[in-house]
Amino acid sequence: MPFKLISKYFIVFVVGVIVTLFSQKALNNLITYKTDESRTMLVTLGDKIREFRKACGKLPTNENGLKALVDPSVEGCAANPFLPLVPVDPWDGTITYIILEDKVYLFPSNPEGSFLKIESW
Repeated sequence: MPFKLISKYFIVFVVGVIVTLFSQKALNNLITYKTDESRTMLVTLGDKIREFRKACGKLPTNENGLKALVDPSVEGCAANPFLPLVPVDPWDGTITYIILEDKVYLFPSNPEGSFLKIESW
């Protein structure tokens, strides 16, 4: 009888260890996927910002940010919209747009804190 009880506890322990290992791997894969998706989104937004500058002759202001890509008229530009809506990053947060000295910085709300700096115009 005690052997059966110990073997059951051992099986539960082994299953628990296996589940813990696989769940940690799955979580790491999810974070990696979201980070990669975020980088791709930032590069695409950088391309759209370049298109905006080419069409409108200036960068969107910090006040209007990415909203200017959806409605260029807020910047006094008559171009067609560059995006259908303001994008949301893979963590369901907003993407921060900052322009300093003719350099654009895009920050997603990801926990890794990575960002994209666009300098080459």
